[in-house]
Amino acid sequence: MILWDSSTDIDDESGAMTNARSQVVNLDESAIIREVGESVQHVFSTTLALPVTVGGALMDEPAGEACESVLSLIGWSGTWKGTGMLSFSPQMACKIASLMLGTEYGSLSSDVLDAVGEMANMIFGNVKTNLEAVLGAMDLSIPTVLYGNSLSVRSMVRKAIVIPVMAEGHTMIVKVHMEPDINHAKRTARLCVNIDLAEVSPLDSF
Repeated sequence: MILWDSSTDIDDESGAMTNARSQVVNLDESAIIREVGESVQHVFSTTLALPVTVGGALMDEPAGEACESVLSLIGWSGTWKGTGMLSFSPQMACKIASLMLGTEYGSLSSDVLDAVGEMANMIFGNVKTNLEAVLGAMDLSIPTVLYGNSLSVRSMVRKAIVIPVMAEGHTMIVKVHMEPDINHAKRTARLCVNIDLAEVSPLDSF
């Protein structure tokens, strides 16, 4: 029988601490930063043939000047929950779409917005796939793309990892909110308890 327990028991080489009974994994922030950086470099090099420089990560978003921007957002759920965001200037969004689709774009259009949405899907999809080996199964939402002036996005997951990415004079900001979904782990534990109890025969109770 598996019961909920908040203690942490197991350490492994991935930077994760695992609760052996509740199956909650506490992932080190450096592991998230590493996976995001490697995914960004992989997607830009293989999809766009565009070299990028991944800057040092910050644990909070610095205040910036009000400007026009394009945001590509995606969420994930499972043993961990959160959101991922890519923030571009319109010029960088057009550059990405031009390289991805093989057509020159000088201004924002539905094709450009679809392209940056797909960038979020590929980058965070790679992160999800790699982290599932440690965290267990997670689900990704469909990307949402926003554009306008002075955009601000707030996540219910408070801790943010912010990673600047530079390419050909442009800067993309990758922002990641991730934390363990304790309620998901509790639901899983209760399910295991119910299954265990259902498997007990009347004779076993004596």
